[in-house]
Amino acid sequence: MAVNIAINGFGRIGRLVFSRLLGDRAFEIVAINDSASGMDCGAKPELLAWLLKYETPREGRPIGDTVQSGPDFISLKGKNIKTHSETDPSKLPWKKLKVDLVLDCTGLFASKEQAAAHLAAGAKKVFLIPPSAAYPLIVYGINEKNITPTDRIISAPSPALSSLAPLVRALNDFVPIRSGILTAESGSAAIAADISSLLPELQDKLIGSPAVTGGGSTALLTAVVKGKNITAAAINKALNTKIEGARTLVLSAGEDLYQVQILTRYGSEDAYAAVLVKTLKYLVEPKSDGPAKPETKKPSGGAKSANPVLPRKPLINFPK
Repeated sequence: MAVNIAINGFGRIGRLVFSRLLGDRAFEIVAINDSASGMDCGAKPELLAWLLKYETPREGRPIGDTVQSGPDFISLKGKNIKTHSETDPSKLPWKKLKVDLVLDCTGLFASKEQAAAHLAAGAKKVFLIPPSAAYPLIVYGINEKNITPTDRIISAPSPALSSLAPLVRALNDFVPIRSGILTAESGSAAIAADISSLLPELQDKLIGSPAVTGGGSTALLTAVVKGKNITAAAINKALNTKIEGARTLVLSAGEDLYQVQILTRYGSEDAYAAVLVKTLKYLVEPKSDGPAKPETKKPSGGAKSANPVLPRKPLINFPK
């Protein structure tokens, strides 16, 4: 059975996640709550439908004229999705709608008391987008395995952190970082601190520096690494499987030390939404605890029998 999803906050990120979840059988979007949509009025269904049609870049996932609206819903291909404009999450009908997971994309309910209002309303789990310091920070590709079935509220990273943490990890996995400076458009110090927290092996080795140029979502990682025969081509080959569009410069510093500079872009809203959906799919899909064991012969000389490792339950396992 599909996991019932409610989206709180139907801004750009909320709409992009919505468009990516459409048609995925693992999820059923049952409700949208948006109290303003950036305007001094309630989130009327016709406004939400218009924004979904014309203000949601989807990279090949057209919605267009399939979006309609009614008195208290928007409709896609004949399926109605309830809309609300409630400012107090505790008053939302999550219990009545059997909401399994709330995606809170507002950034307004980040404290423990505020986020827990969704639970009080009847939701079983809450995924906060953007991040909240009050709850576990989960960066897909870094620490999603830290999520446990008992975590009722988890927090997504910022767009910058979701892009830059995998970059730092990929470089460190290829060749150990001795020290590094991360320069981004904004929040470099916080991003560097978060990465060091997520990757303890880089504790006290990475710092953030304010951006020296403005405009554009770009970041520069300057790191000292130790290894042999380190080249830009080798680093790019290691990075390009995980990080697209990175540009690399390598300078020898002697004694098997090299200065590596990697320039990359980050913060694409659609790319960020894609990472958030990967996290959601990790939450709801069965996982394997490891590869299947090799086949072994029975002592009696009979036929071979496989001993596969059974998949564990999803992290969100809601009985229907």
